Formats: sequence, structure tokens, C-alpha cells
Amino acid sequence: MRKLSLLIAILICLSMFSVPALAADGFPDMKDHWAASSVKVLTEKNIVAGWDGKFHPNDQVKANEYIKMVVTALGFIDIQNYPGDWARNYIKKAVELGLVLSAEIADYNEPINRAMMAKIAMRALQDEVVPDYIMAYKGLVSDYNDLDANIRLDALKCIEKGIIKGMPDGSFRPDYLSTRAEAATVIHRMISQEEREKAKPIFATPDPEFEAFMASEEVKNYCSVENIF
Repeated sequence: MRKLSLLIAILICLSMFSVPALAADGFPDMKDHWAASSVKVLTEKNIVAGWDGKFHPNDQVKANEYIKMVVTALGFIDIQNYPGDWARNYIKKAVELGLVLSAEIADYNEPINRAMMAKIAMRALQDEVVPDYIMAYKGLVSDYNDLDANIRLDALKCIEKGIIKGMPDGSFRPDYLSTRAEAATVIHRMISQEEREKAKPIFATPDPEFEAFMASEEVKNYCSVENIF
């Protein structure tokens, strides 16, 4: 009997130490995934969760899912799921915080696009300073002139802060429907400055001939402190 009691005690201790590992690394579909570190951090902070034992990183992220991530990431961890409509309380808090405007999202159960993700993220980070030269990032967005006027500034802010990057071709693609893995990465960058990938602004159109001149010995005849009187 004493041996049985000792065995039970040992099993309980082992289970206590194994739970955190499962909470952080228990998604088999995140093994070797590019967003694994972000999902791990957010899982540990109870900002994201999966279902059926998986995270489903390639599923499109719904508006209500993304809103819950942002609201929870801002520190509102005591919000409970609403019976029959689990996201209602998170959406209510998002509206109270000004993250989402009334009637701005038609259906919270539908996938959210990059434009809306950018708007919500920038509203969440509204206290962060935006540089006066924000328009210098315009040259990094290949489809900038095609963006709606109400998303242009948010797109530039996201790129300047390193929250949402442009596509491989340099476009922002506001209508692109992001995945759960991409959303987790955005949230991770929001709460962790060191995770952000900031871009360098472009203050002028590159001029190869001028740059070559500025790198030559001849420039000393025109732009040298020795010629200052």
C-alpha cells in the first residue's frame, strides 16, 4: 500500500512538471514551422490557443480570433467567452478601446484581411511615436497608389514599426486574407520590440550617377570642409 501511494505521488509530481511543456510545445503541426517561436510565446501567455490538439497555422484567421488575440495581448486576460457567441465580450472590449469602430466589420466570423489587421494593430499601438518622415516609407510599398486613402497611413506605420511587412514583391495587398500563423507573428511583434523587422525609409529616388560622384575623389573639390570659409 505504501509503495502504491509513493508511485501515485511520483506520477503527480511528474505531471506537474510536464504541463507547461505541453502548453508551449504541444502542437504537432507547429513542428519546424516558421512561426513556431511566436506561437510558443503567445501560447505561454494564453494569447492564442488551438483545438483538436493542433494550432492549424495555415487556416485563415477570423476577425473575432484576431480581435481576441489583440485584446488579450493588451492585458485584458480576465474576459470570459460569452455563451453561444464566444467572442462577444472580446469584441465589446475592442469597441470600447477604439480598436474597432461600430459596424466597421460586417461579420466577425469571416476571415480578416491585412488592411483591417493593420488598422487594429496601429490603434492598439497608438501611444507609440510615429516619425515625422513617415511618408518616406511610401517607396517601399509597390501598390501604395492603389491603396484606399483610409489604409495608406496604417500601412506605412506597420512597415515603419516592423509589425506587418510587405509581400515579396513589395506590395501591401490589403485584401489578402492572413493565416493564423501570420496573425500570431503580428501579435508577437506588437508585444515584443525585439521581434520587429523595421525597414529603412527612402528619402529620395536613388540616383546612381550622383552616388558615384559622391564616392569619387573629385567630390572633394566641391563638398569638402577645406572649402568652407
